[in-house]
Amino acid sequence: MITLFRRIRQKLIDSGSVTKYLLYATGEILLVVVGILIALQVNNWNEQRQLAAERATILENLNIEFSENLIELKISMNRMDTLKTGLAELLSVMHDQPDTLSADEFEILLEKTFFTPFYSPSSFVLEELKNSGGLTRINNEQLESLLFDWERHNASLMIREDGFRQYASQYIEFLTENGSVRNLDVISGTISSLRKSTITKNSLELLKNPVFENRAENFYYLAHLVYNEYAETVRKADKIISLTAN
Repeated sequence: MITLFRRIRQKLIDSGSVTKYLLYATGEILLVVVGILIALQVNNWNEQRQLAAERATILENLNIEFSENLIELKISMNRMDTLKTGLAELLSVMHDQPDTLSADEFEILLEKTFFTPFYSPSSFVLEELKNSGGLTRINNEQLESLLFDWERHNASLMIREDGFRQYASQYIEFLTENGSVRNLDVISGTISSLRKSTITKNSLELLKNPVFENRAENFYYLAHLVYNEYAETVRKADKIISLTAN
């Protein structure tokens, strides 16, 4: 094609027709401009296609991470609900002081309160996007706002959980010092070969201990606060999952 243009140009020059040569030159310039514009358009189209593919990958990865987090969160909520139920039953027994409650029933009740639920979300995808500047490629202001809000909320949740775990440790430590952890482990069935202690037991007298009642009450209160934080976290995760779904 270039050789053909050169031949035409040379013939026009040889013919001495300035007008025809100028028309040809103008046409050649227009062809070059059109070619450049087409090339730019193709390049722009390729860039847009690449950005769209990259954005789709980002949304897919976010959707997977938050869907997995939501599963873990609901498991933690169920465990926290079980703990709250156990603590509520324990506080009710402390209040009513029933004469019919046996030592075995009391230990079964205590075992329901002898664990500490927690939630540990994955943040690898979100952190990588922050560090690489990938959040700007999402091109969705609502989603970006939700992700920033998620980080703030998650930081607050972690502080709340840290306080909850510290108090849970104190509650468990009280039972360790004033009862039988071994008996509770036997009831849980975690270690099938373990047998109950012959040295100590979880006495019904604990139900009349004001220090234990206060610890159980505070444990119950903090469990409620964390559970409510979990519920709010579920709502936020659901919105993000909805916006990142294909």
